[in-house]
Formats: sequence, structure tokens, C-alpha cells
Amino acid sequence: MTKIDGAKYPDHLFPSVDPEAEYQLSVVEGRQSGRPYWMLNLSVFDIKRMFSEFLDRAEHDPRSLAHRSLTPSRARKLKQYIFGEVLPDDGFYILPPLVLSVDCDEYDFEEVCLSAGRLTLPSDSQFWLGDGQHRAAGFLQAYLEAPAMLNHETVGVMLLPDTGNRIRHQVFLDINANASKPSKSLATLFDERDRLADVTRNLLTLPWVEHYTNLERTTLPKNSGDLFTLNGLRDANRELLATVPESDWDSTAVHFWKAIAEVIPQWHDVLAAIEKGQTVDAPTLRQDYICFHSITLSALGLLGQQIIDDGQIPSMEGLASVDWSRSNPDWEGLFLFEGKIIKNKQSATRFANYLRVTL
Repeated sequence: MTKIDGAKYPDHLFPSVDPEAEYQLSVVEGRQSGRPYWMLNLSVFDIKRMFSEFLDRAEHDPRSLAHRSLTPSRARKLKQYIFGEVLPDDGFYILPPLVLSVDCDEYDFEEVCLSAGRLTLPSDSQFWLGDGQHRAAGFLQAYLEAPAMLNHETVGVMLLPDTGNRIRHQVFLDINANASKPSKSLATLFDERDRLADVTRNLLTLPWVEHYTNLERTTLPKNSGDLFTLNGLRDANRELLATVPESDWDSTAVHFWKAIAEVIPQWHDVLAAIEKGQTVDAPTLRQDYICFHSITLSALGLLGQQIIDDGQIPSMEGLASVDWSRSNPDWEGLFLFEGKIIKNKQSATRFANYLRVTL
């Protein structure tokens, strides 16, 4: 194997490993595409032995690899994620399994019980990280900084036999081509560590949020029966609460949005319909009125940031006089350009300044 940089991976932190020794791994065997694969766990010692030649270098010739070049900043971010969750007493972190291929001339799988057994690979086996090199690097770096914390931790692995390195590039392409990150709204719904997401989820106690907020999508389809997205509310809360003490976030957000819903006529009509057990024509409302769009939520959040003083929310009655129809010519040049909504910080700020004049 490639010689490891002793300064980066100090040997005194790892047990001595004979480079000529076979790899003996406890695995569970499965099959995909008529080919065997094995599921197993790797300790930090295994990672150091098997993959340091990759993790020690930040740049490679892409033609010689089965993945992207290693980006040190991504590995550091994962290290910090592990530290942030494993060090507290109630911490929790999760690293999805690595996907590896192994180039070897032969292997021996000895089944013990129900596809579980021992896999033996030659000492000169070459391993390729098809998916998860940054997770492996972050895990190893975290161990080097706090070995006592991670001494008994392991990382899951899916191992694929690949004699002659025939599939390693395809493994990387297929995994990444079919990967899909969760939407920002879904992340807001599920993220228990994000305080701002927690505040936004608490708004689901408000009737108009509960009944007409999409919890999964970042943007709404034309015919959606919803009026808002959870991510749109989170973005607005980020602006609203920027200067508010965190201890006051929940109460400030609830009181502010309740006040807004009472004074914007179209929002108030939605509240009235909910109280009567009626539904509203959400697609038509979004088409005809700008007050249901995310640009308005952001502008209202910025407006709240400007006017909230010591947690006190002043009267918002002036918003009742605003012409919220999409056809209002005042919108052109604020956030509407040739009939197209442009949502960015500049347009939201111009919109907020416009609304402030009405108060």
C-alpha cells in the first residue's frame, strides 16, 4: 500500500497491522444483479488500513479513481458534525453506509448461519470507495482528534467484488445519478437540531398554517391546494427573528403571524373559511393575490425585523389597505419585472420598505 503520512495519521493511535495479513471480515452476504455483495462494519482501524492511500491526498487524477477528488472542507464538515452530536451525552449522529468495491483475484466466503459468515480476502486486495469517501475521511479525522470518543464506533459498508476494476466507475455514477436530497420543506419538518425549524414547526398550531401549508415541497405546483410552503415560512422566520433573543423566538413568531393573518384581508378570509369548515380555492388565490407568495412572506419577515422593538409588535392595521392583487402596478420594479416574480434579498427588502410606509 501507499506509505501513510505519519504526521497526518500517527501510528501510535492505531494498533499495529501486518500489511501482508489477509483481510478477515464478518459479513452478511446478499445478491443484486445476480452478483454477490456483502454487508459489514468497519472500525476506524479498518478504515485507516484500507483507505488511507485515498484519504491522505486531496487531489487525484480523476481517471484513476472511482469517485470525485476528496474535498478537505467537506471532510472537515462531517468531522464537525460527528463532534457536534457524539460529544454531548444525548448526542446522535448517523453516517450512511460506505459503498466499496474490491479488486481481488479470489475470495472465500464461509457461511455460518443464514447468509452470515466470514469473508477472507487476499492481503493485496485493492479497495475503491465508490460512495462515502468524505464520510470515511471525516470519521477518521474525528477519531484522530478524540480517539476515546470513537474507539468503539463503526461505519456500515456495502462491499462489491470487482475483479479487474470493471464496475467501480459505474458504481459511483449510478449511486450519484439516482441520489435525491430532501426538500428544504421536508428538512424543516424533520430537523430536530435546527432551532429555526423548530420555531417554524410550532406555527402549525395556527389554523391557516395547519390547513394550507405544504410540508414537503419547496415550490407549489400550479394546481396545488396549499397556499404556503413550510420552507417559505422558515425563510420568513429567519428574517423576522434575526435580532430577537432566541428565548423569545417562539412567542414572537406566533404573535407576529397571528397579527398578520388578522389584517391582510385575503388571509383573514381564509381564517373565516376555516372556522366555518369551508375550503378555499387555493390555486385562484395564489394566481390573483401576491400575499400568498413566498416573496411576501420574506418581505413581511423583514418588515417585522424592522418594527419589532423589545418583543413588542406594533399595530399592523395599515396592511389592510394594501392592494394585494397581483395586477397592482406598484409591484413592478419592487419584485415584479416584466410580470415575473424575482425573489432575492434585494427585492424582498424593497417590498418590506414599501409595506412599512403603509403602517
